[in-house]
Amino acid sequence: MLFSILIPVYNVERFLKECVESILRQTEEDFEIILVNDGSTDKSGEICNFYAEKYPEKIRVIHQENKGLLIARRTAFQYARGQFCICCDSDDGLKPDALRILKEEIDRSNPDVIIYNMDLQFGKEFTPFSSSIFTNEKRVELKNKSELYKKFLTTFFVNSMACKAIKTSIVDVKRDYTKYVDITNGEDSLQSISIYKNAKSIVYINESLYNYRANESSMTQKFNEGYFSSFLKINHLLEESIKDQNFENKDEYISFHLMIVAYLSITQLKFPSCKLSFIEKKQFVLKIRNNAYFDKKINIYSHMKKDIKKMFNQKQRMILCLLSKRKISAIVVILEVWKKVGVLFKR
Repeated sequence: MLFSILIPVYNVERFLKECVESILRQTEEDFEIILVNDGSTDKSGEICNFYAEKYPEKIRVIHQENKGLLIARRTAFQYARGQFCICCDSDDGLKPDALRILKEEIDRSNPDVIIYNMDLQFGKEFTPFSSSIFTNEKRVELKNKSELYKKFLTTFFVNSMACKAIKTSIVDVKRDYTKYVDITNGEDSLQSISIYKNAKSIVYINESLYNYRANESSMTQKFNEGYFSSFLKINHLLEESIKDQNFENKDEYISFHLMIVAYLSITQLKFPSCKLSFIEKKQFVLKIRNNAYFDKKINIYSHMKKDIKKMFNQKQRMILCLLSKRKISAIVVILEVWKKVGVLFKR
């Protein structure tokens, strides 16, 4: 079997059928679908059973108590029988020719990982999320991982588990991920780190093969107090993982990644869902600023080369400059102003 499509499922009765049907409609038919029902409390489990009974030769379903997305995905990997695994979130879907295009690349070069583009789906409309990440050509073999790690550290285009086909033999199936269950954000980055480290050959296809649904819940700005701490752990793991990778300005790129995480974490304070008081917001920002690991990285940021620093936008540079100078109250005031006047800007 060539492909195992891995789908963690939790309370997605509204979109699950569309997701599964997008795979069943593939023009390449050498695949299996593994549905891991992670303790859903809606009708998702029933939908999983329906498809498993209707397509017993194609679909298997595993029911487990709720353990979270990370462990649900690891469960799916353990059951995979295909030569390549493709991760698909249960409210997303694949383009009709996705598996055929991937098979053509496998027949051509048989790489360990194939990275591809994604589209954002808003209802019936689609807009590119990523394109021409590494080249303007149709494909490129990434012979040097340094460019991959630079993209990983400065964008979100290659971090998702859904943007790549992975040779099953390089997946660390037996690794214990239960120690990471407290990570509330960034589980895709966490798993991608080891995949890229294990891969000996990586190809990028400059074509969109995946539809990422921007549904109501994902568009809602929800305050997550654990956002920074989750990515802080991931930053530690990433730095350890690439310590043997030698590329120019590596420390600055690692710092860049953590600065973006800090900015995204802090700017949550302007979300309507954030109910912290002014003093509590100051304490929230100060806790980030006083973190010893973060302090080292922001010192690197302060002396960062211009060609890297210019990748931050104006608002990011402003907040990070104030953070560097420990102007905590000023940061909170600015975010209060943005919240009250309803300024719309790209985070």
